[in-house]
Amino acid sequence: MPASPRATPEEINADWAVISRSRADLYAWFSSLFAAELSDDTVAAYRQGQARPLLDAFHAIGLEAGAQRLAQALQGWAALPHLRVELAADFARLFLFDARNAAAPYASAYLDSQFFGEPHRQMQAFLASGGLRVQADFKEPADHLAVFLAFMEDNIRKAEHIAPEERPQAAAMQADFLNEALLSWLPQFEARCQALRGETVSDFYPAAATLLLAFTQADAASLSTDSPE
Repeated sequence: MPASPRATPEEINADWAVISRSRADLYAWFSSLFAAELSDDTVAAYRQGQARPLLDAFHAIGLEAGAQRLAQALQGWAALPHLRVELAADFARLFLFDARNAAAPYASAYLDSQFFGEPHRQMQAFLASGGLRVQADFKEPADHLAVFLAFMEDNIRKAEHIAPEERPQAAAMQADFLNEALLSWLPQFEARCQALRGETVSDFYPAAATLLLAFTQADAASLSTDSPE
């Protein structure tokens, strides 16, 4: 997770591995969230309060408002008589309809005039540079939001145990990817999710989109200003 704005370079340096692991876990959670509908097991776990450690993690890094909104959305699930079906419908309404009527989770939808455009090719190049590829069972273009987030997770985990002198470069590379590849279009995606908020049964996905934007912005800022020396 991003370091606290009050953390010193020495504290960040000492906690690099712990912070990296936490950040990677959060990117992995966001990636799975936007990749597919919630499973029955996940819905059941969240209804039983097992999202609390996740919400606490966002509170700990200063994203209280976003965490509180997501918590309220989860609490609202109790009023939904057909929760699993209604959440699936929300996922489809936001992310599976055509780009003109949904919050398309593809960089090309915001940065190019066509799908499989330049952002798709750029993301393919990023993946190839890391020896990665989109999983065969994930039938989506490489510029899908979930792929960007999984790519960040992978980069963070690979840098978890690097030597202290290598950390500034790793932090700079992660910040560059966030700022140039993801945050160049994520605010538009988030705004589209909020514009469609009135058409979803639950606020869960719009709240998650707002929290994701706040998290990635805070992470990029932390990497840029608090990188270990």
